[in-house]
Amino acid sequence: MYPLLKQLLLPPASLLVLTIVGLVLMRRRPRLGRILAGIGLAALYGLSTPLCGVWLLAGLEDRALRGSPPPAAGKAQAIVILSAGLARTAPEFGGVTVDGLTLQRLRYGAKLGRETGLPIVVSGGAWLDSTTPVADFMAETLTTEFAMPMVWTESGSSSTFENARLTSELLRTRRLETALLVTHGWHMPRAADAFRHFGIDVIPAGTGYSHRGPFMAELVLPSAKGLRDSSWALHEILGRVWYWLAYYR
Repeated sequence: MYPLLKQLLLPPASLLVLTIVGLVLMRRRPRLGRILAGIGLAALYGLSTPLCGVWLLAGLEDRALRGSPPPAAGKAQAIVILSAGLARTAPEFGGVTVDGLTLQRLRYGAKLGRETGLPIVVSGGAWLDSTTPVADFMAETLTTEFAMPMVWTESGSSSTFENARLTSELLRTRRLETALLVTHGWHMPRAADAFRHFGIDVIPAGTGYSHRGPFMAELVLPSAKGLRDSSWALHEILGRVWYWLAYYR
């Protein structure tokens, strides 16, 4: 139910629904119908441009980096890597493996692990219809592909908030209170806030930052990548609003 609701709230589904509602209303309420359809189409166009997608992601990434030290060990006692999802059609890897976003986080986490010698915690529960937790695939990838020997798993979470709650409990059972937190830069503000809510001092160690090059005409042309980036950013913004309303007030 939650994945379906999330898809309906985020573009393009929400904007297509708004446009269709506007078109249906045009017969009885032509002015209102034109306004709704116009808003839906204009928003769909804007959010589909790489310019808008990068701008939205950059705002989240800048907040994650603001006031943060470089991702060095410092006083960190562990490295926490958060999951994204799974690639469920990967016959070359036995059928299922970590997806590209999770792999990007694992690669950076492994780099930090080699540099610092700190233990690594991977966090991620069952994903969609997979019965095997994402954390199990993450641990397997770290040990077999990145040769990381010490990996602890948190496999019961189904959201960023639960990542933070359950991983914090795991860290405290080992008397650890400070960790390097590895996730994408645009996901870092929501993730770091959640861990700090549970009393873990996190040092942001973001990866996968968006490219901010010079302005080009292509940036205002709709593209699948532009819509994807905008959807990621809006997901984070809505998630932070929901966490504030549900957990932090």
